[in-house]
Amino acid sequence: MVQLTCLLFPLLLLAATNIDIVDELHIKAINAHHNNDNSLALQLIDSAILQETGLPHLSSNLQNTRGVIMRALSDQTSSATSFTQSISLNPLNYNPCYNLANLFHYDVSNPQASLTHYFDALQIIESQFQSQPVDGHVLLLNDYSIALKKLGDDSAAAELLLRATTLNPTDLQSRGNLVIALKDTNRLGEAVHHSKIAIEIDPASSQVRHNYGLVLQQLGEHSEAVTQWQFAVQLDPLCHNSLASLGHEAGGVGNLTGAVHYYNLAYQACLATNQISELSSLQLQIATAVIPLIYKSTEEIAFVRKKYRDNLEKMLALNDLQIDSPETSIGSGSLGYYIIYQGFHDKYLRELLAKVYWKACPSLRGDYVAPLASNSDHKSKVKVKVKVGFHSSFFFHHSVGLLMQGVIAQIDRNQFDVFVFFQNAAVTNLQNDQISSNIRDTDSTIINLPDDLTSSRKTIASHNLDVMIWSEVGMDSTSYFLPFSKLAKKSALFWGHAVTSGIPTIDYFISSSLFEPSTPPPQARYTEKLYQMSSLTTYFNPPVSPRPNLTLSHFGLTFQGDNVHNVYLCPQTLYKLHPDFDRLILGVLLNDPLGIVVFPAGQREEFTTQTMARLNTTTSLTSRIHFVPRMDFDEFISLAQLSNVVLDPFPVGGGRSSFEMFSVGTPIVMLYNRTSILQLTYGMYKTMGIMDAVTYSENDFINKAVAIGKDRSVERNLRERILQQNHLIYQSDLVIDEWNTFLNFMVAEEHDIELLLDQHFDNSIDKNDYADSAYALKLAHEHPQTHDTHQIVVKLKRFDDPIITAKNIALHIDAEYVKFRWLAAVLQHGVMRLEEKIVKRVTINKELDVVVHEGDDLALVATFYGLKYGLNSLGIAELLKRLVQLVPGHGDDLWIEKRRTHDHLMQKEVEAEAEAEAETPNSEGRCYLTVAITTCKRFFLFEQTINSLLLDSELLHSHICEIIVIDDSSSSEDKTRMQQSYPNLTFVFKPPDKRGHAVSMNMILELIETRYMLYLEDDFVFLQNNVVDVIGDGMAVLRQKSEKNGNHNIAQVLLNDQSSRACAYAEPDSAHLDPSERCKREKLGTAGWNRSAGGVLYVEHEFGTVYPSHAFSIWPGFSLNPGIWDLQRLEGCLGSDKFHFDSKDNRFEQSFSVLAMDSGCYFAHLPQTNVRHIGTEISSYVLNEDLRPWG
Repeated sequence: MVQLTCLLFPLLLLAATNIDIVDELHIKAINAHHNNDNSLALQLIDSAILQETGLPHLSSNLQNTRGVIMRALSDQTSSATSFTQSISLNPLNYNPCYNLANLFHYDVSNPQASLTHYFDALQIIESQFQSQPVDGHVLLLNDYSIALKKLGDDSAAAELLLRATTLNPTDLQSRGNLVIALKDTNRLGEAVHHSKIAIEIDPASSQVRHNYGLVLQQLGEHSEAVTQWQFAVQLDPLCHNSLASLGHEAGGVGNLTGAVHYYNLAYQACLATNQISELSSLQLQIATAVIPLIYKSTEEIAFVRKKYRDNLEKMLALNDLQIDSPETSIGSGSLGYYIIYQGFHDKYLRELLAKVYWKACPSLRGDYVAPLASNSDHKSKVKVKVKVGFHSSFFFHHSVGLLMQGVIAQIDRNQFDVFVFFQNAAVTNLQNDQISSNIRDTDSTIINLPDDLTSSRKTIASHNLDVMIWSEVGMDSTSYFLPFSKLAKKSALFWGHAVTSGIPTIDYFISSSLFEPSTPPPQARYTEKLYQMSSLTTYFNPPVSPRPNLTLSHFGLTFQGDNVHNVYLCPQTLYKLHPDFDRLILGVLLNDPLGIVVFPAGQREEFTTQTMARLNTTTSLTSRIHFVPRMDFDEFISLAQLSNVVLDPFPVGGGRSSFEMFSVGTPIVMLYNRTSILQLTYGMYKTMGIMDAVTYSENDFINKAVAIGKDRSVERNLRERILQQNHLIYQSDLVIDEWNTFLNFMVAEEHDIELLLDQHFDNSIDKNDYADSAYALKLAHEHPQTHDTHQIVVKLKRFDDPIITAKNIALHIDAEYVKFRWLAAVLQHGVMRLEEKIVKRVTINKELDVVVHEGDDLALVATFYGLKYGLNSLGIAELLKRLVQLVPGHGDDLWIEKRRTHDHLMQKEVEAEAEAEAETPNSEGRCYLTVAITTCKRFFLFEQTINSLLLDSELLHSHICEIIVIDDSSSSEDKTRMQQSYPNLTFVFKPPDKRGHAVSMNMILELIETRYMLYLEDDFVFLQNNVVDVIGDGMAVLRQKSEKNGNHNIAQVLLNDQSSRACAYAEPDSAHLDPSERCKREKLGTAGWNRSAGGVLYVEHEFGTVYPSHAFSIWPGFSLNPGIWDLQRLEGCLGSDKFHFDSKDNRFEQSFSVLAMDSGCYFAHLPQTNVRHIGTEISSYVLNEDLRPWG
């Protein structure tokens, strides 16, 4: 959108004096200013002021000139002082009033403060120069109108500009600004009229053509808009605004190739004209112009989703990413609005987009923070009522307005002062809208926000809200960008756009237990903290009555013959229709020869055409698919009443529309499993106690829809029950009770927790060393040659790059890759934590603040603040102990996952794989597991290993499908003994040119056909006759489905505890082991996060923590120690191209482990010692004359 702009204008300097010396100095000062020598100009004007003899009008002119010079020198305070003195000396001098207004407006960015001075200047100029207006009059009207427009008073701005065009009908600036003001007040007919006049004034102006195109676009005359933008580009091939608009228009009808083409041309135009500030914005528009509105196929969804993710990740990696005006960066990507219709959980993508803006636009998060929100002690003043704000760009007859109007009206005014913020009120022309009037008539303070982001932010923050409710985020640009700033003490997002925002500054997402599925855990889908009410969350008013006496023919649905057709209505916008939903439409039509399916026509003709083109590839029955024109609301309700069945599409079904359908009793058939957002229709059915039309498979959906559609008695029965019960979903008092409770919950203060640690300070630590550090840690490093240990202190500021820092340290100490990787993880956790919500504050000794953010590694927090405040080791341990008590959820998967999102070296999104039903453990006695053993010239060890495995004969037949042994260079005698002793095993004897452990592992991956593998080297023996139990425990971890804390992407379970090397090898206590190296029973299960799967205890591994007990956290998790592997999951994480071991890499196990972790796999171990390492005396690497992969 093109904003009103201000032309440069000549400085309004008066030099009216009869004193020659003052006059001469004044003129010289003006000339020096014009020549850009403002230092000289200041000396001259100050000399003139000193010699002035007391004439007020002369003094006023001199002070005005001094104000202009100080403004040029960027001394805003002195400039304002001079202009104010000038006004006081001569109140009828309009120049200082005008200049002071412009100073506040453009230099200080405070248009509100400028209004009084613009008004005064205008009054003076019009009273003094009525008969012959001066040149500055038109400029003043333009600047005044721009300030009004920024503050949201578009109507007043338009009136001023009409006066300007009357004063100077040929002034192109006034005419162009008037066109935009009229467009933004929805006075489109007048905007067209003045656009045509502007073209007559200057037919060669590309900007005039561009603005005319914007007016036509808003009128819905898209082809004419394109014509005007093409004219603009012909007149000026470097008119980047018109090129970008052509891109928006192409993307808006699904022509993404065309959109990217025009965005690239706009990018090149900005390069050529040195408009550097526009480049990142256009890069983002190019990156996000990949999402069509109407998909051709499910495969296209998968392709564009990956491309969108990859493009955003590349944008995030750019070092020079800077977007000054985020509103101009939307483009065809529409802030990711259409991603929700792909049918996936979108948390990662929503968060990724927010991170791009968080990085590119520092002004979004730092321009203004509400005073309450920035209050460091978090102690609110005593208030009579809680101040609650509701914000939206859609408080009119729109889904958001309909959902929110009742809540806004009904919440308890004895407890709450309510503020309603209308965004873009002028653009949406709300004067005659009933919903808007309903909201404005409530006992609320109504604020019309300007279309300027900065002004809106300041206006909201000035009200010092306790709570802000964002009614939707992601459907409008201003509504998306405002929540990046903390504009209230607490904030929450309502489900007006039923997906997480991804924005870190929003505290809560308001949903309901009626809407949220139990698995996966609902919180996993949100960056906000999920707050679940038990009601429908909206005090929805009963919809208007249907228009009477309408028939299907009114909607163009006429049929030949006497057949009564069955009408299946799908009342959703066409971009909600997933390609997979086509199968259900086909199924309904095939099973009901008299059935017709009815859709509302697309907002653009292209949408209808594209939808029909896709349906034509699915079915030959498209003659029974109808598109009805868009209609008035009471007509829409009538069509619903006349329909036999409503088909609820997926992945996003009805919300507001379901309330409307149920008002006339029309049954809605829904498919629960494929709804990927809030289960809104399901929640309404649940509230009414009617579950007949809720289905759980495609066949069930088709059969249920046809049963209702074909059988009038079935339809009538269900319709009557809905009409009897639908009062339960409208205007529920429970909803208001829950809102009152929630709003009070939001402002309930958590008392700061005080911790006294008087005896736990290390006075040798200089706390000033860490005063400006965002994170710091101290490392103990042993020199590889001298074995001397020395300390390395790492300190990072807020915007230091933790990965580059980790690389530099690794180079300095010559660390292997896995140590760099650990350090990179820890440093990222330390810095990125600051972007997350604060969940707890602890005060040490009444003055030292410790702040815990969501997802924090509490040990990392304790050690950092220990350094910062000079705590000794005992003090750090005591602080950690207290933090663990205060944050009981710090070990949950969702908390840990928050840390993983900070690690930019990890792949962030791994699609969940389908479980293979054929490999359900022990299903009907079928085996499911292959055992793989590698051996090398150690038959005496191999024999002990295999014998311990086969102690239980049941195992071989009921669980293990095959035992594969890969032998590396054993003697011919040993090979014969193996085959003779164990004839039921599969042996692979490698040739000499295939030596090496990595080669053996790759052979195993090629040979195994089962999903699960138990891997052993030839020197591990099971300790007891419990092999079946051990394998069963490992399988329970891998196959878990719905345990509360179970991570469903675990790819390997190690059979031994990993709290120490002695435990990992199940080494027996002996005299040669130092007591600190022994496997201690009390340490079992401490090297990670304790979990349970079907009653089986296990430990989930986390890489990159600093918890003292998590000894295994320096290793990525995957290991060649005895363990059960989920091969399907490993390959799913890594991809088939990376699912192998590098035989040229001496550290292949380490490399594979890092890669598997970074690809999204998780790892676990059992908290016992089940398998003992017996090959400590002689290594297979030595026997095979290979290099050990460690020092």
